[in-house]
Amino acid sequence: MSQPGSPNEPVASGDLDAAWSHVWTSSDASTRGWLQGMRPVTVHDSLVILAVPNEFTRDRVESRLRPVIEQQLSDFYSRPIRLAIDVDPSIGDEEPPPLAEPEPEPEPPASTRST
Repeated sequence: MSQPGSPNEPVASGDLDAAWSHVWTSSDASTRGWLQGMRPVTVHDSLVILAVPNEFTRDRVESRLRPVIEQQLSDFYSRPIRLAIDVDPSIGDEEPPPLAEPEPEPEPPASTRST
């Protein structure tokens, strides 16, 4: 019997969501700007497929971000991970899903002056 995420077994989508969240939190602000337009599609064996909205973003991932993303995913899965990039123009039209619930803003202190 194989373990979830072992070679030859697809990884559950929740694991991919957790992996993508790990990539997000491990990245600096400028990289997050690029990650925001990407969507993880699936992971199988040692391959993660990412969808990007256009050729420009794909070129950016290929030229600068691939090593960083692959390393972060490899760290998460504890095995070497490679990326495949798929251009999907429809993802450029949707609002990115939140990766974490925003923390509520603190209430401003009530005024102590009477009017």
